Amino acid sequence: MSHSPSHGEFDSLQSIFADIATNARTDPIERMVVLTYEFDDQQLINLIAGRQLDDEFDLRTNHLRFIAACQPLVLYDARKTRESNKLPHFLDLIPVRAKAYSCHHSKAYLIVTRDTVRLVLGSFNLTQTGLFSNREVFMDFVWSGRERANAGLLRAFTDLLRNGYAQHPQAAASPALDAIVATLDARLEKWKAAGKGGPKEAYTLLSSGYGETGLGQLASLWRSVSARPARKLVVVSPFFDRGSSFLVDALDREVGPIREIAVHTDAANLPALSKRHYGLHAQTRRLHLIPPAIRSEELARIAAANDGTPVASLNIVRRLHAKILILCGEGQRHLVYIGSANFTCKAWNGDNHELGLAWVQTGSADTIVAQVVKALSSSAACSYAQLPEQIEAAEREEDALYEDAAGQLDFIRDIELRAQDGLASVAFHFGCDQPERLRDYDIHWGEVPLTLERTASQPICWNASALPLLGKRNLRFVPRGQPEPVFYLPFHHAADLLAYSDLRLFANAEDWLLYYLRPQYAGGGGRGEKIPGEPPDTGEPGGKTVDREANLVIAMQRHLSLFGEVERVFEQRVADIARLAHWKEPWTRTVEKPLLLYARLLDTERDTSTSALRDQVHGFKMGELALFCHRLGAQLPAMSVLARRLVKGIKPRRADPPVLKTYLEFCRSELS
Repeated sequence: MSHSPSHGEFDSLQSIFADIATNARTDPIERMVVLTYEFDDQQLINLIAGRQLDDEFDLRTNHLRFIAACQPLVLYDARKTRESNKLPHFLDLIPVRAKAYSCHHSKAYLIVTRDTVRLVLGSFNLTQTGLFSNREVFMDFVWSGRERANAGLLRAFTDLLRNGYAQHPQAAASPALDAIVATLDARLEKWKAAGKGGPKEAYTLLSSGYGETGLGQLASLWRSVSARPARKLVVVSPFFDRGSSFLVDALDREVGPIREIAVHTDAANLPALSKRHYGLHAQTRRLHLIPPAIRSEELARIAAANDGTPVASLNIVRRLHAKILILCGEGQRHLVYIGSANFTCKAWNGDNHELGLAWVQTGSADTIVAQVVKALSSSAACSYAQLPEQIEAAEREEDALYEDAAGQLDFIRDIELRAQDGLASVAFHFGCDQPERLRDYDIHWGEVPLTLERTASQPICWNASALPLLGKRNLRFVPRGQPEPVFYLPFHHAADLLAYSDLRLFANAEDWLLYYLRPQYAGGGGRGEKIPGEPPDTGEPGGKTVDREANLVIAMQRHLSLFGEVERVFEQRVADIARLAHWKEPWTRTVEKPLLLYARLLDTERDTSTSALRDQVHGFKMGELALFCHRLGAQLPAMSVLARRLVKGIKPRRADPPVLKTYLEFCRSELS
């Protein structure tokens, strides 16, 4: 559920992101972080593009522009890296490598908009089954200038992003991770300076594998609840220990001995359970199975969540994936956990990366448990008698997902795509502990084979590679002499390429103007580049090509018409920012950076134009841009500084006609 008085309550992840998308025009998204075990390409694309999570669509140019500006960050388990042919560039994919038989299992979704910060914690991966099929659990928090309750939870999550991945080289080098941490720090500091903090913190971020064990944190929280052992343990989990160690024994040592244990799980999980999973001390033991058939009450909830769509005739299969743990005290205070951690040792002893939420719930323990039972459609009947005393530690098919296959690329720390020769070409650079092992693999970027000189690939001609905006997000590694296994590793872009991404995403300066006038404008791709979903470029009517810059009057009329409308967009931005106490970061991101990009596009337009009037057109447009910025300096002095910077970039030439020289002198006099 959502903990926000003004944003309402939501019963599904789809409804949360639909709410964010609905408000995107008045409260645009600025940053995004996803922590997950795995993801589906389509669901990730839908999320970062602000679409319905069940959509099937292709990204268009303006979605890519948003992604380049927002730099979404995705941290996931390295063993789940796939070819990812649909994913866009400028999306920061960070595979987190865990040791054998452990994984990056955390699940969290953070969305920062202009006015709010939203955090969703729970049990679901960003996959089709996680979003639409499984029984999952989550909690959703919203913070803003008006809502600051439980801000300590956001502070703890910020610290986890800052410190929790420091030992992973690619994460530590991620500009997107640095940017999101800086953004969250600034928001928290702004709210702190505003005073009037929210009520006492009610929720605790509980993590495991980030330097501490989840079990140790859980035990510490329990001691703050009660000095006595927990009376009852309620477990909801789809997975359980299969070896000789059992989580229940550790819980008995830390918070017990526990006298009563109740487990809720799918009926299909019965073979994975034994009486030994209940420990050595429990006197009352109950097992409640969730039947495979969907009950009428649950069908009604599914229909309501889908706007009343009839679902009774559908073959709906729902598997349990929620993870809930409740420690009940002797009185009216109980400890509740929801999150990513299954009821296993490796989830709670620090082997896995896990993330969840804990809080103290007051009231009747029976009432709390009854709510969980109802939500899961768990049976009231006890099936404990069906359990064997022990289960064999048989190897399961999913074990292969946690093993390091022969030839695993554990010696590669990170891969960076860098510009060469002033952006004339690009090359891949590998951070390696054993660079000589790179020779054991055939490495391809899409269809381009890489030839390595120690830890760098050959330069790849920029035009030949045509750094794709979609697809080719990972490198493919095939052990030489063997067709299998095939490994994929994502790479990240060096800072200079990220800076150049803006130029790649705008065909020309007019394209930039149209984008800020109509954010849904679909134009974009450069010559020879086709974004799926874009209509073909048919050129001028009749197949004729017209050089509008050949007529200075036409060129200036067109420019003044568009630029005059764009001025109003940035006037409003500056007016809004000028009222902020902490104005620098939003001004840099939403005003300075876009306007400097426009100036660079004007420079490129001049350098590539064949018109005899290109210098006059460029000088006039740059002058108007500088004068516009200077006018706004009365509201925000930084705009005057930007104006002087822009004017310095206009280099007069001897051959410039007198009218242009006179105009540029006028611009400089206005700014002096």
